[in-house]
Amino acid sequence: MLWYIPNALPQPNHYMNRLFDNKFEYLLVFLKGDPDRYKFHKPRVPQKYAGVDPRDYKLNEQGRCLGNVIRISAYRPPNIKQQNYHVAAYPEELVALMLATYTDEGDLVLDPFLGSGTTLKVARVMNRRGIGFEVNTRYAELIRERICEPWAVPNWSDLDILHASTMVPGMLKPRKAHFQTARLAQLPLISDPQPTTLFPLEEQEAP
Repeated sequence: MLWYIPNALPQPNHYMNRLFDNKFEYLLVFLKGDPDRYKFHKPRVPQKYAGVDPRDYKLNEQGRCLGNVIRISAYRPPNIKQQNYHVAAYPEELVALMLATYTDEGDLVLDPFLGSGTTLKVARVMNRRGIGFEVNTRYAELIRERICEPWAVPNWSDLDILHASTMVPGMLKPRKAHFQTARLAQLPLISDPQPTTLFPLEEQEAP
């Protein structure tokens, strides 16, 4: 799968006039075990030409497949350095698409490089159980805050490359929830009785 990044940064100065700007990244999916047995829920969006195409009867009633090129704006940290943030966080929509496609509610999601906690934040909202590992202890407070931030699963049409010309660009949308001061610290991490868990690496025993 290709992640098209409309607001990707330009090439560094040395390469600015030598190379095209890189506007995409690969998303690689690996499978362990029987290749014929894995979860896959194909994400679908409304048919773009429904009611217009004379071949409507051929269109899938469940919608059109999202495709393997998705459009998601990259995360950009706030300008105010005093705000708690991670410089290399990835957008929540990216995690949401992977969880919706390859997991069911109640499944366990592991992020071995937790960073700012985006994976566990999305897992909580989508009713998945989450476990994360992060070696950098200075992100511990940020992770706890981000897990409880308000957020909603996106409309898959917002990720659809074929609807890009009719979309409101990500940078013109209202500021994302992780820039708001509101915190939902009193909410349970997930609806499942088993909580989302953080395991700092330095506390783990050697196998």
